[in-house]
Amino acid sequence: MRAGLPLFLLCLWLCSCGPRRSLAKPDGPSAEAPHAGVSPPGHANDTIYPFIHAVQVPPTFPGGDDSLYSYLSRAIHYPAAAVADSISGRNVVGFIIEKDGRIANVHLVRSLHPLLDAESIRVISAMPPWTPGLMDSVPVRVAHQIPIRFTMQ
Repeated sequence: MRAGLPLFLLCLWLCSCGPRRSLAKPDGPSAEAPHAGVSPPGHANDTIYPFIHAVQVPPTFPGGDDSLYSYLSRAIHYPAAAVADSISGRNVVGFIIEKDGRIANVHLVRSLHPLLDAESIRVISAMPPWTPGLMDSVPVRVAHQIPIRFTMQ
C-alpha cells in the first residue's frame, strides 16, 4: 500500500488547492463584512469565521501545509474492507479551529463511504493543536474544510 502514498499526497494537494467554502450559511454573519457578528469588547466572542478572506491571520497547522500533508499521509490507514471492495474517491471533512488551537466540531461536509468517512473523521479529530487564527491580534474560532482523497493503484 506504500506505492499509493505519492499518488495520495498528490491528490490531497490538488484537492486542497481549489477554493474553500465556508461552513457558515450564506445568510449567516460571515456573509456580511468580516467583522460582522463580533461581540462588543468585554463579551465572549464565539463567532466562527470562515478560513479564507475573513480572518486577518488564518490558523496554521504546526509546521505549515507540508507538515499537514505529511501528517495526513502517515495517519490515514486505508480500511482493509474498503480496499477489498475497491472503494475510492474523495470526502470532505469540516471542523472548527478553536481559540486555543484545538480541533472541534469535526463533521462530514461530503460523504464517500462509511468506512472511509470514519477514518477521515478519526484522523482529523486526532490532529495536534493548530496555531489559532487572529482577528485584531485576538485569537478567534475559524471554520476549515479539508478534502481527503482515497485512491488505490
